[in-house]
Amino acid sequence: MNLARRIRIYPRLFEGIAIAAVALFTVLTLVLLEYKNVSDLRTEYAEQARLAGNKIERQLTYSLSSTYTLATLISSGGGDVSEFSRIADELLRANKGISCLQLAPDGIVSAVYPPGRNEQAIGHNLLEDPLRRQQALASMDNRSLTVAGPLELIQGGMAVIGRYPVFIPDGSKQDRFWGFAIALIELDDLLDAVELGALFPTEAAYTLSRIEPQQQKPQVFASSIAALPDDPLAVDITVPGGMWKLAVAPHDGWGAFYQRIDFYFVLGMATIISLLIHVIANQQASLSLSVMHDELTGLPSRALFMEQFHTALSQAQRNQHKLGLFFLDLDGFKGINDRYGHAVGDQVLKEIATRLRNTVRAGDLVARFGGDEFLVLATRVHTQQELAAMQKKLQAQGKYCVLGDLGSLDIGISVGACLYPDQGMDVETLVAKADIHMYRNKNGQLPIH
Repeated sequence: MNLARRIRIYPRLFEGIAIAAVALFTVLTLVLLEYKNVSDLRTEYAEQARLAGNKIERQLTYSLSSTYTLATLISSGGGDVSEFSRIADELLRANKGISCLQLAPDGIVSAVYPPGRNEQAIGHNLLEDPLRRQQALASMDNRSLTVAGPLELIQGGMAVIGRYPVFIPDGSKQDRFWGFAIALIELDDLLDAVELGALFPTEAAYTLSRIEPQQQKPQVFASSIAALPDDPLAVDITVPGGMWKLAVAPHDGWGAFYQRIDFYFVLGMATIISLLIHVIANQQASLSLSVMHDELTGLPSRALFMEQFHTALSQAQRNQHKLGLFFLDLDGFKGINDRYGHAVGDQVLKEIATRLRNTVRAGDLVARFGGDEFLVLATRVHTQQELAAMQKKLQAQGKYCVLGDLGSLDIGISVGACLYPDQGMDVETLVAKADIHMYRNKNGQLPIH
């Protein structure tokens, strides 16, 4: 009996089979779409986690550097600490990540800024505390910064503590040990300084953890949720004195419906899946072309910039010429958004992008790195003087920003610069150093090169 005859004889059966086939096709389509959504979401979270990890690392390193500043001032002043409160106040104003600065002459905490609950630490002898003595002695022997924590404070809360030994020159070969300069960085202040919550979508949850040195077990010391869903994304954060782990996931999990579909059922529909994969792959290729440029400013995207940076670096290596890299960040951009609205903020970004594009030379490259950050690659820079001149020129592009009915605004631009090959031989090193120089310039620690 041929198929047509069977269809005529068994219409109900044929209808049922057709409906079942359509239902199966629909289920598989939903599974593949869910898979793609989860994959895209995980990619987005991975990038945000990496950026958050970098910000935590930079902020913690910057905050701990205050101990070196204090130690240098005490050493050069022969142990004079009469200006401690004034200097500490200036350091805390410049760096919102520092919670408290302390002085411990002869290892005994005797001065704390700001006062208040932190004064409970006064009188604490680091050299007699069995939990602190070994690390304090190691710091003295090595004449270097030691970092403890996160740990519970005497006055309550959790913090990272950095201690830098202070030595006073006395004319002999062996300098005199004066004591310690101490920076206390409470976790809440650290995370507020890097705006960790703002880096992720509102539905995201995170935990920060480390391997506890005594018991060698994972210790979660900061969390936005009691327990993360299964299969979170995790990135390692290298911090002074150890390694932290940042894990992130949506509050309700990844919604991976595809994981509950029987494998053999999916395998049996391989032909239909292959057709859908072909369609999705073509769509993905089209989308990939559109993400090579920033939609708002029209500048090259980060991915395109990195690709062209690698090409320029290869050419510079072959031809033995220098490259200049500039990392730009708009000062107070969040305040502009809050005061005037995101439409004005977008207008500022477009205006700055246009000015940067018109400022650089032919052959140079300007890209939007993300948010209010830009990268500029100068393909022919011969000296540090040329680098510094271009850095100042870029920094001046925020002056008299015309914004329609609002008139004009002066937009501060912090610029970090580095030179290939003088300050780095590869893309990652150059970008990282330019980024660090930019943050130091933003906080007034470095002059323009």
